Amino acid sequence: MHLGKTLSPPAGNHASGHERDTLMTHKLSMTLTAAALLLLAASTAFGSAALPTPPDAPAGVLGERPAVGLRAAAPSADTDSPGPVPPADDDVFADELADEQEGPNIADPLYYWNKGMYHFNDKFYLWLWEPLARGYRAIAPEVVRMSVRNFFNNLTTPIRLAGCLLQGRWTAAGTETGRLLVNTTLGVLGFGDPAATRYGMQLKDEDLGQTFGYWGIGNGIYLVWPILGPSSLRDTVGLVGDSFLHPVSYLDPTALSVGIKAYDNLNRTTFRIGDYQSLKQSALDPYVAIRNAYVQHRWKKVAE
Repeated sequence: MHLGKTLSPPAGNHASGHERDTLMTHKLSMTLTAAALLLLAASTAFGSAALPTPPDAPAGVLGERPAVGLRAAAPSADTDSPGPVPPADDDVFADELADEQEGPNIADPLYYWNKGMYHFNDKFYLWLWEPLARGYRAIAPEVVRMSVRNFFNNLTTPIRLAGCLLQGRWTAAGTETGRLLVNTTLGVLGFGDPAATRYGMQLKDEDLGQTFGYWGIGNGIYLVWPILGPSSLRDTVGLVGDSFLHPVSYLDPTALSVGIKAYDNLNRTTFRIGDYQSLKQSALDPYVAIRNAYVQHRWKKVAE
């Protein structure tokens, strides 16, 4: 009897643990609510406002449309790849200039921060990330890298499924659910993609940032984060929300979670080597080109 009493946890501890969980959930809900309100306010403030251009900023930095970048992080279908150097033909240039003027606008009031982070990310990618990706590609056959990409695509189904459901895209949500079931079983934990190759169920690239856009929330302002690359206020809030739907985020310790996500990103980079350099070479101002390409890409994803 004495031993049993010793091993039994006090009821107070159980209650306090439950109270801590409830408090954490409440704090998380309040944080996400505050972030959403901030996003809505910023979108209203910056959506169409004409902000003053910094004195030494290149023309058109503020109020110009969006862009692609380092975090061009999504795979083939989900991602953004720059094109080759355009020919020096006046008609072709005029057509491309007309295309450049189409699309959404985004404010860039944090130009100096963003430009500094762009230069940091540029060196990080060219000096470290791309050499690592090239080395990994040299030792890992394409079939292995494609299997790894399939596995992580399957693992991140909750992010895409939530995006589909929150947008009321029931058919797409059904497709994502079917993909999860088929690829987890027939695809051996997702390393294969028989849902697409056998049954034509293609991946639906959705996330919380696109969901905000679907419901009319604007980009807010342009942001460039170290390592992560180009983003917007809306997509930054969406990225935080997506992290709670990513199963890897719950691994302990945090370093393990970060390492696994970095490996996923490195593996995806092996399919895009050379794209970033092509964009830089074809652009008069790579910073503006990356910003514009990123926002155009996100605009098209929301419109799909």
